[in-house]
Amino acid sequence: MTRALTRRTPQIHRREWMLTASATALLPLTGPTVAGGGSLTAESRLRPSCDAVDEERYDWPDFLGPLRNGQTTQPIRQRDWAALPLRWRIPLGEGYTIGSCLGDRFVQTDRIGDQERTFCLDARTGQIVWQQQRPTAYRDLYGYDGGPRCSPILTADAIITYGVDGVLVARDWNDGHVLWQRDLNRDYHVVQNFFGVGSAPIVFRDRLWVMVGGSPIEDLEVAPGALDQVHPNGTAMVAVSLKTGETLNEVGQDLASYSSPVIVTLRSEPQQGESKPAGQDVVIGLAFCRSGLLAFDPENGRQHFHFPFRSTLLESVNAATPVVVGNQVLLSETYSVGSVLLELDPADLSRPRIVWQDEPNVRDQSLQAHWSTPVVHEGLIYASSGRHTGNAELRCVEWATGKVRWRQPGLSRCSLTKAAGGDLVVLAERGELFLLRATAMGYERVTTHRFSEPGQMFRYPAWASPALANGSLFCRDKQNVFCFEI
Repeated sequence: MTRALTRRTPQIHRREWMLTASATALLPLTGPTVAGGGSLTAESRLRPSCDAVDEERYDWPDFLGPLRNGQTTQPIRQRDWAALPLRWRIPLGEGYTIGSCLGDRFVQTDRIGDQERTFCLDARTGQIVWQQQRPTAYRDLYGYDGGPRCSPILTADAIITYGVDGVLVARDWNDGHVLWQRDLNRDYHVVQNFFGVGSAPIVFRDRLWVMVGGSPIEDLEVAPGALDQVHPNGTAMVAVSLKTGETLNEVGQDLASYSSPVIVTLRSEPQQGESKPAGQDVVIGLAFCRSGLLAFDPENGRQHFHFPFRSTLLESVNAATPVVVGNQVLLSETYSVGSVLLELDPADLSRPRIVWQDEPNVRDQSLQAHWSTPVVHEGLIYASSGRHTGNAELRCVEWATGKVRWRQPGLSRCSLTKAAGGDLVVLAERGELFLLRATAMGYERVTTHRFSEPGQMFRYPAWASPALANGSLFCRDKQNVFCFEI
């Protein structure tokens, strides 16, 4: 189901700070904990520039990086992490997301009191360029904090944030003022998900695709958490104009999940005896929604297929982002159904083919990715598998077959980011940061980070995947965002 709409118009709105447990207002940012003092000059309050980046640019402008797959071609030259230089540290309020980096600018979001904050830093020094805020009244149904879950989306012209309360905002690079703003939860009668909004939007040409998962207005009367009684209204994915925020397309009979959509190109294969493909390459959007995988045309919002894939447990979520290699896509969850590898045919997108699939409700499945998206290197999947801290283990799984090559327990739940040459940056939820080699032969740890300052550590929960950009490694825990030189 798809509808091209214009009837819903957006609302147009034009070295450390002190935090207290009862903070209800923002206090001025005065600079990072580590790095030189002073503030940025007016001349530096500009759009992102690569002038401050000495080496080749390796931007991280989106959730899970430039290709939304947790990978970058950034090399890691610093091999001894016992002496990993800390460039700066900024204390944070509530939230779980890591920021994004474009050129010499790093943008982070958090929440203090009843304000969601977006602030822009000099990526090298941690100095504050600007900060802006907006009010929020979100309250979590399960007692998790009320801060943002989605990384900022950075384009050349705007900064896009999507709040835990469903408010979508486009800001100007120069000072962060609002270009346009949409309250999508209100516009589409979204019934609050278990942990609020947590699916990062994705840019496609002149539009922004957002997982919304709206419902008929009468479903707003459903009891909190009773998502089995909520009905979708054809707005699983909504496209809005990047320039104005105006609604352009709606597609999908499904509710929202915590998985973020991807947009990829499927390649047509030559027929036997032919030198060129028989058909055309196809650009496709893939959204792992609450009840399954929605495939759609990101140009016009036409639905290709919906592949059901979800646990029967009411209080379960799909959270890991789809992983695409060639014309195949991996889905994984941790509540009972495990993983499935699908083959997509660009010539016939009406139905995917199952390559392999875990048997539901069995103890030993190939892979049970929770919120951390798997990464792939040379035909092997590397991922944290398991629902709970105690039973989670790091696994290496064959992409083509689902066969487990090795497993490493005892690390708790981890997030992985892949750098050049098969280096895997791993951040465990209880605060261990280390470098791993991607190899089929077994678990091979290269080096482990240790803070040089007494008493300094990563604090639980460290749930965000590390970001690698322009010679820096960005990590966050419960209380801080850190920038290391790599």
